[in-house]
Parts: sequence; C-alpha cells; structure tokens
Amino acid sequence: MPSVNDAVRRNAFLATVIGWWRQRRLDGRPGALGEADEVELLRLAAETGLSRGDLEILAAQGEFAGGLMQRMLASHHISALDLATARPQLYDRMALHCAECREKDRCRHELDAGTAAAHAPDFCPNADMIRNLAVQGLNS
Repeated sequence: MPSVNDAVRRNAFLATVIGWWRQRRLDGRPGALGEADEVELLRLAAETGLSRGDLEILAAQGEFAGGLMQRMLASHHISALDLATARPQLYDRMALHCAECREKDRCRHELDAGTAAAHAPDFCPNADMIRNLAVQGLNS
C-alpha cells in the first residue's frame, strides 16, 4: 500500500508537470506538452499511471489543481491526502473527471456557499464516487 509520503510525492509531481505545461502555454507555446520529447512523455505517463491524453487534459483544464476537488472531498468529510494515499489510481481518475468538468463555476459557487455536499449530485461528475467513498468509510 502506498504511504502518505508516496501520495505527497505523486501529487507534487503531477502539480509540477501541470505547472510546467501551463507556463509553456502562457509563454506562447500552445500544445507545449506535445512538443516535449516523446520518450519523456511516455515516462511521465508511466510514472503517473495516466495516458498522454489524460496528461494533456489535466494540464489544459486542470482546475482541480486549484483546489476544487480537494474542497469537494472536504465538503463530504473526505481527506484528499487519505484518498491519494489509499487509492491513488481512483484519486487520479477523479482528478481527470474534475479537470474535464464544465461546471467549475457552479462548483466554486456551491463550495463557497457551503451547499456543495447537498447539491453535488446535480452537477459533479465525481458525486457518485464521493458518496461511495463516504459509505466505504474513507470519510473522517
């Protein structure tokens, strides 16, 4: 089973990759991850357990890195760190769903209003998984 340190390193690694890609895009190099050495991309994908396409989605739309997914989990009394430690592949899949979500404004609004837990089934692509995690006892 992965340790807390493994989860922290994994999350830091993903955040670094996403930050690097976003900065390259801001510097006027669209599709910058696609310009990287293909061998390096394959290494990144293998290390994270994500596909190249998933890495591109996370980097292009990865609002989860700004905390929405972590806040949504917390609204259900689930620790993002505990989830990343206990179920790293599920955490990454949920992060991808969050990155692809088109309801980020509503999510942010519901989180700010304190109504996210009650209304998540109406808009959150991770709502079912979060509910299942709470039932399984991953919540604090």
